[in-house]
Amino acid sequence: MKLKQRLVSFTIVFMLVLVSLNPSKASASTGIDLSYWYTDSSDIYYWDTSTIKTFTGTNVTNSLLSTTKINEYVSLGFSSWNSATGLSRNIVASQSQANLAIGGISSSDASSIGIPANVAGVTLYSGTFAINGYYNNSTKYIYKISSPTNLYLVNSSATSSFTESTWKKVVVHEMGHAFGYTGHYNSGNVMQEYIENVTSTTPSTNEKNHIGQVY
Repeated sequence: MKLKQRLVSFTIVFMLVLVSLNPSKASASTGIDLSYWYTDSSDIYYWDTSTIKTFTGTNVTNSLLSTTKINEYVSLGFSSWNSATGLSRNIVASQSQANLAIGGISSSDASSIGIPANVAGVTLYSGTFAINGYYNNSTKYIYKISSPTNLYLVNSSATSSFTESTWKKVVVHEMGHAFGYTGHYNSGNVMQEYIENVTSTTPSTNEKNHIGQVY
């Protein structure tokens, strides 16, 4: 049986300080009404900036996970989600300068930080609680993303057959997480849980509407 490659975000939430969401969205201090909800998570995150400083690197020899290739995939990720988030990219020279670091790592390194063996990509970040959201009489939780955010692409025996096209799908999916799309939407183009089910590097209208409502 073919091993399904999971695409996940590990979100570490530190509820520290109440911050203001985009004033045009926040109509009341108690929460905001949301128009869409296309995820199996009750949380959504956003960046409180229009430009994200990115750093890319790799510690693997896979040519499809070279720094040059990863940069190409990340540029595609920004382009794919831009109409929803409005976020742009500023490439910086060192990881210490970055809000978002993206890198290729080995399976042993992945294991050392607790990433399961069947994961192709993972995004790690934290956030501060901003405000409640309400959708169809259900409470959702909106957080502001804290730097740094780390996106890992796992080079393993399970991903060794991945083509450039597959890695592009992995990165666009993980960039969705990096931009605040938590959980998965198994009727979407991009935010599927398993890479085998990701059909495109172009998010669906539902996926764009979901993340775009907090930007």
